[in-house]
Amino acid sequence: GYAFAAAFRTGRDALPEAVRSTPPKDIAERLHVEAGDELFVVETDEGVLLTPYDPEFQKAMAAYKCTARKYRNALRELAK
Repeated sequence: GYAFAAAFRTGRDALPEAVRSTPPKDIAERLHVEAGDELFVVETDEGVLLTPYDPEFQKAMAAYKCTARKYRNALRELAK
């Protein structure tokens, strides 16, 4: 699991309280990020993971999928 996750933005549009960083060009290209994009630092057992994907969002989507299956009919009615 994740020990912690911290977000930061790159470039000139970074938030004042954010950590600013400029990744090497080849890494930015592989991650498909550009100036102002939000990146996430995730501490793992093997070290640090830099990712453009929010790990909290992934957890929320997994919870939604589980709930959506269980309450499919109720959600259909609420959507009307």
